[in-house]
Amino acid sequence: SCIGCGLCAGTCPLVFTMGDDGLAHGAEVAANQENAAREAQEGCPVGAISLEDWSTKKASRREPMGSRLLVFFV
Repeated sequence: SCIGCGLCAGTCPLVFTMGDDGLAHGAEVAANQENAAREAQEGCPVGAISLEDWSTKKASRREPMGSRLLVFFV
């Protein structure tokens, strides 16, 4: 799980932000941010970031606006 190091927010600030709780929070990943979001995922020192294609999520009935990737923290 997230340790609050801030690496993801520094790498991809349009997707990741640091919350008042000291942990990272993610948003939908716009197409022009996919590479930076993957870089943040790969750089996470604890492997807490999962980027998943929304279309493979059967539980999600809502299509993200202009985005195909969603951020999940594991």
